[in-house]
Amino acid sequence: MGFLLTFVTMGMVSNGLSIFLPYMLTEYDLTNSQGSSFLTLRCGFALAAMFFIGHYYKFVGYRLGTFIAAALCGAAFLLFLFADGYPMLCLASMLLGLSYGLGSMIPVSIIMNRWFIKRRGLAIGICSAGSSFAIIIFPSIFTAIIENTTLDTAFLFASCFAFVISIIIFAFMRAKPSDCNLKPYGQEEALDAQRQ
Repeated sequence: MGFLLTFVTMGMVSNGLSIFLPYMLTEYDLTNSQGSSFLTLRCGFALAAMFFIGHYYKFVGYRLGTFIAAALCGAAFLLFLFADGYPMLCLASMLLGLSYGLGSMIPVSIIMNRWFIKRRGLAIGICSAGSSFAIIIFPSIFTAIIENTTLDTAFLFASCFAFVISIIIFAFMRAKPSDCNLKPYGQEEALDAQRQ
């Protein structure tokens, strides 16, 4: 689930907008400055969200919080689909930023620290690979969809994909092993080492 979360909230968010941007400039008759403002808004809102991430997860919990973070990516691409001008495109970029800020490696690292005592680094590494994997596969997929159909079709595909992943995350993500009547991986070995 951590892999899927970074796949959407980091990989799709950070790389997706960059892929769509040249086509958006043409489709919506935007200037380069307006296009750059989308990236600025995304990064600014991602940074702002990180300042409040502790309060956010304390309020909603990790299962619902990660679901919302991934769903915000889907909502952003849906808003891009229905955008009729620059203000709505800016709002969609802000949602992408919130998705990144609330769903990046911060919650993943916290959850992995709860689930793993042994091989924690490996677990976090696998999760972080989700963003890289998205950056590898999505450029060719999004470009092919745009070139062979329309920009709107690519937005719809990205939105549906992110919503499906967010539902999977909500269905299977658990904040800590005790939620499943389990113990963290490697706990027994850690306790044995302490006794010695």
